[in-house]
Amino acid sequence: MSEAEGAAPPRAEPRWGWLALALALLISFTGIWNHSLWTPDEPRVAGIGREMLASGDFLVPHLSGEPFLEKPPLTWWGMSAAMAIGGVTAGAARLSAGLCSFLVLLLVFDLGARLADRRAGLCALLVLASSWSFLSYGHRISVDVWLLLFVNLGYWCVARACLSEAGSEEPQVRAAPRMGWLIGAYAAGGLAFLSKGPIGPVLLFAPIAVLAASQRRWSLLRSWGHLVGLCALLAICSLWPALLYLRGGRPLLDAFLLDNVLFRVVDPSLVQEAERSLGHHHNVLYYLPRFFVILLPWTLLVPAAFLGLRRGELPERWNRAGLLVTACVLPIGLLLLSLPSTKRTVYLLPLLPSAAVGLGAWISAQKAAEARGWARFGVLSLTVLVSLIPLAPLLGSLALYSGLVKLDPWWDPVHQALSGWTLAAALLAALGVALGTLRWGLRLCRSGDSPPLFSYVLGGHFALALAYNLVVYPVLEPTKGLIRLSEGLREQGAFGPGLAALGLDETALGALAFYDEQHPEDLTPLDEAGLERWFVAHPGHTVLVRARAWDYLAEGTKRRLRPTYRWAFSDKGTYWLCQIRPQ
Repeated sequence: MSEAEGAAPPRAEPRWGWLALALALLISFTGIWNHSLWTPDEPRVAGIGREMLASGDFLVPHLSGEPFLEKPPLTWWGMSAAMAIGGVTAGAARLSAGLCSFLVLLLVFDLGARLADRRAGLCALLVLASSWSFLSYGHRISVDVWLLLFVNLGYWCVARACLSEAGSEEPQVRAAPRMGWLIGAYAAGGLAFLSKGPIGPVLLFAPIAVLAASQRRWSLLRSWGHLVGLCALLAICSLWPALLYLRGGRPLLDAFLLDNVLFRVVDPSLVQEAERSLGHHHNVLYYLPRFFVILLPWTLLVPAAFLGLRRGELPERWNRAGLLVTACVLPIGLLLLSLPSTKRTVYLLPLLPSAAVGLGAWISAQKAAEARGWARFGVLSLTVLVSLIPLAPLLGSLALYSGLVKLDPWWDPVHQALSGWTLAAALLAALGVALGTLRWGLRLCRSGDSPPLFSYVLGGHFALALAYNLVVYPVLEPTKGLIRLSEGLREQGAFGPGLAALGLDETALGALAFYDEQHPEDLTPLDEAGLERWFVAHPGHTVLVRARAWDYLAEGTKRRLRPTYRWAFSDKGTYWLCQIRPQ
């Protein structure tokens, strides 16, 4: 910003640190208690944590009574600890994920403050906190949130080891890395492995290695910390697989190393004796369009920020080389993640904080009156988006009133209360507020008063993110929360030894395990003859069937099942409770 050149050293403005702490607390912990476990991932992950806490087996995670070895157990250790303290609730299970997000935001703020100044660190925090991907996954119950924490803890340690702080007399990239921080980076890589497997160390070290090699920074290898850290990394990574082998021999070890590591990198059909594909298989260009989505709305500033960082359009005392390195982590990591056969947008989540540091520093250094080209387009677009925020809830109400959006019957009283005149008056008022804020924002753009302008843009989008946590989660709860399935089965008296499952996915199994500690017998592996024998042997039993599985059942099996109750959800389909018909 305009004051960047003459600002005091980073630690001379303690108020920025307290503000960052408050904002990180707000965005990380609001909304974790106001909704149940959401599809598609939360019920499965939380169900595993509930089973781990109930069984006391902290070595082998279980889902519905069966070993679940897709990922190492660090996520479920943290979740079990949170539920042991706060009780077995969705909010308590989500508490550990909120803590991870909170720590990541503080790491981003501190890294921005060290490489630039505290205002830049605060901008970086606000960019990350209000980005679409972080907002969507930041405190969701997921192994990816723990991976996010430890990968970025590793980046922070690498920066402390290899990069000098802003205003330092040392070279911006040290001649030799600091040994202690380097060992800390390797230890963080080991914890990233315990969060999600080998992808953790790869996401941490591969982009850094590519950047160092491309700039020929061979001097960074001059430290005994690499040898000590590598030993620590190997020790941490081998601990859990070794314990698995001692517990169950090759079957348990192969279930993790082959089924859930090797076959996620290569096509199982190319590996001898491979029997199945694990899904999420996409072509090499899968991430290319998603690169422009994951940082929304800040993608509008990415072209100008990247060009500005490359041209050195930053204050002299800032560590320009370090900020450019952080900005390059996301595109390099994206290219590396394109190589494996399994791909999901959430896999890019650990790369976002580094991009936010570079983007936040560029925003902090801008003068609005000097914005040109991409920078001016991005600032104007973000200003317009902030100004339209007051219209968002009213446009949603209009869509509901007109019937364009159909929600769960739970919202019928709200729908009936939206009279035409009430809605019109509220819409006109919101339009007036939107036009007023847009006029003020455009005046700021013309005036060149940078601090108010960027405070307006950053603060507005942070407020929208906070409103999302507080409002959107309860609104979407009826279509996303599988707690209705558990409550419905309880009301129908279906729980107990008389309940079986057919074609249930891991999400539904996790929800039943979490809410009611139910593990229905799974009939999915049985063929038509086997199902018929089971029906004959268990008259009067009930079967919970997923609608997607129903379509693949033989006609004889369908005739033996009489649907009695139905639950529908937005993204996980429909479930039927069926009675077994007599022969």
